[in-house]
Amino acid sequence: MAATSIKSIEQERAAHAWTSAQKNKGNDKFASIVAKLPAYIKANGLMNTLAFLYSKSDYAPAFELLSSWLVNQKLVDPKAADRELFMKEMVTMDARQMMACTAEAMALINWVRRFT
Repeated sequence: MAATSIKSIEQERAAHAWTSAQKNKGNDKFASIVAKLPAYIKANGLMNTLAFLYSKSDYAPAFELLSSWLVNQKLVDPKAADRELFMKEMVTMDARQMMACTAEAMALINWVRRFT
């Protein structure tokens, strides 16, 4: 039987998290913010957390981590790869879409925390 190259969503999350962790290796601020992200999201919601990350230039790697993953998973329109377009897409989401994005963001963050 031939081996297939189908990856599970967990493998994709792990690969994205690993790439991001390696890209930000030595960035203590990235590691610190990633460790706090689950609490921020639980307390304030994903949209408010993304708005906070968007507004702080030194938190850009954490924003890019989440936004690129949500776009790659097609939870946000792939045309919204630009930061401003991404935020506009997030603002217009309905509750069900936002819950799916929140669950996916939390799952990804768990992987990133393991690698940082």
